[in-house]
Amino acid sequence: MTDIHASIPIETGEAALARHVSDIVRHRFALPEPQRNAVFLEEARGRYREALVVIEDSLDGRPFMLGGEFSADDIMISYGLIMGRSTQGLPADRPTIDADLSR
Repeated sequence: MTDIHASIPIETGEAALARHVSDIVRHRFALPEPQRNAVFLEEARGRYREALVVIEDSLDGRPFMLGGEFSADDIMISYGLIMGRSTQGLPADRPTIDADLSR
């Protein structure tokens, strides 16, 4: 039987987390000041936080996305998590995510 968690990183790693981080970066740093949109920035942060819930649920009580072993799934979510942290898009109150990033 296939672990339901095996399909989650494809949707949350590159496809969701990175997309929201890209929106955050554009509206915090990349776009010229007059083109930045504070409302869109907050919406992107909200979408990013929603995507984090799926990852946190997958990691809850597990050391890695698929259980006891590090896999490509963990690598896929890492980029979005690390970029979220470096752009201040990653909320500070995420102990499950912090534990994952510290491994």
